Order: sequence, then structure tokens, then C-alpha cells
Amino acid sequence: MDELANHLPRPIKEVITEFPELAAILNEYDIGCGTCMIGDCLFKDIVSIHNLPRELEKEMMARLAAAISPAGEGKLLQPAAVSPKKSREKTYSPPIKRLVD
Repeated sequence: MDELANHLPRPIKEVITEFPELAAILNEYDIGCGTCMIGDCLFKDIVSIHNLPRELEKEMMARLAAAISPAGEGKLLQPAAVSPKKSREKTYSPPIKRLVD
């Protein structure tokens, strides 16, 4: 996951532009960063902003790391579980929160 760590402090939209397959992985976890028009959030903040359970967080981050890592090219991991339940509390990224509040 060293390659992933290099991208964590970058804005999520920049990372998705460089690695478009990340948008599809994030969508599987009901994280719509790929279609977000603001995109101010940092890549490292997507887990805390979207309030994922710990086991799904680990799974998703492993899949994102495989997509980013040169060694992981062509080996995108498939999710072990379905997307998180829709009953979790809605949280918004800081830019969206300003619009909602």
C-alpha cells in the first residue's frame, strides 16, 4: 500500500483523473466521488467523510491500492461483501456540508 500512501494527501478528483478505475470502486461502496462536481476532499478523508464500517474500509482500501499500484495492474480485487447498508447516517464532505447547512 506504499503507492496508495503517496496519493492520500492529494485531492480526490486529481487521483480519480489519474486512475479512473477508482471511481467505479468507490461507487460500489456508495461513495460518489467520481461524479461529485466539487471534489475538494482529500483522498485520505473519504473513509471518515463517508463513515464506512471498519471491515468495508479495509476491503475498499485494499482494492484502491491494487488499482493504483503498478504491481496490482490488471488484478483489481473484487468486493468480498455487498455495499454497506443504506441505514448508516448520512455524512457530507466539508464543501457539501456548507451547501446543505
